[in-house]
Amino acid sequence: MDFGWALTTMRNGGTVRRRGWFALKADPREYKTLCLEKPSADWEEVLVVTTWGGLRTMFNPSHAQLLAEDWELA
Repeated sequence: MDFGWALTTMRNGGTVRRRGWFALKADPREYKTLCLEKPSADWEEVLVVTTWGGLRTMFNPSHAQLLAEDWELA
């Protein structure tokens, strides 16, 4: 799916990932995922990526990621 689908999915509470974001491990909990979160009442929603090992940070997509068509439900 494209990033428009991914964004709609995240706005509806879902979590997405790209096929190429699989970890080297077979455990799906180790996959890198992306979701929308609202840090506080004063903030707008932000894209948050959870990387391998559980590190969470704001996500700034590149042009290639925005144009990719390999987004899927996490």
